[in-house]
Amino acid sequence: MRRLLIFGRLVALTTLLVPGTLARAVDAWKLPDFTATEHLQTRGRGLPPSKIYRSGTKFRIEFGVGLATIYRPEDDLAYNLFHTDTPHPACVQMKTSQVTMVPSPMQLISGAKVERTDAGSEQFEGHKCKVETVVVTAPDGKTVSLKVWEAEDLRNVPVKISVGTNLGQGMVAVYRDIQFEGVSPELFKPALKCVPYENAGQVAPAEHQLTPPKPVKKKPMPNQQPPSDTKPADHK
Repeated sequence: MRRLLIFGRLVALTTLLVPGTLARAVDAWKLPDFTATEHLQTRGRGLPPSKIYRSGTKFRIEFGVGLATIYRPEDDLAYNLFHTDTPHPACVQMKTSQVTMVPSPMQLISGAKVERTDAGSEQFEGHKCKVETVVVTAPDGKTVSLKVWEAEDLRNVPVKISVGTNLGQGMVAVYRDIQFEGVSPELFKPALKCVPYENAGQVAPAEHQLTPPKPVKKKPMPNQQPPSDTKPADHK
């Protein structure tokens, strides 16, 4: 039950950015495989830390036990994975353009077109960082602007990303516990039978569905006859 409530809360974080901005990423960063802990703040409040895995343009973010989103931009696919109160986990498959919540600024720095502009250097949490302003353009022409702090002692992996578009302004992500290790390809496979995005509301049990089931139509009550010993009313 608690996991479903968390998932519902994540779904409620609907597009802080314009839909479609996640489609068709390119590997403009050439970052090594790594894992990290993401600390995200949006609209002045912090969210629970998430675990992220990145390999090329593939990206996985785990919001908590049994809750994860996988991005495979080269296939133009994304997956939401979560456990319900039933023994079997659920999986929703969608196009990257159908994603309706922002998973991570780390994912947003990739796109069909990425423009990077030098913005100097700064120290951040003990790391000497190259700072860049980044504009990412999706195939539909919509853009996301970000500011990225790349740690020189961590092979230029970003340790901070802020989102600068009007709808996402105020979203800042900080990355800690960065580890350079082989990331298993299995982490980017759903390994489940997934339902299409259009049926996403029906993957949970009826009492916990994201889209409530249609109400059952009540059958009309049969006409009731008065008891046999009831006399009809007198009419004058």
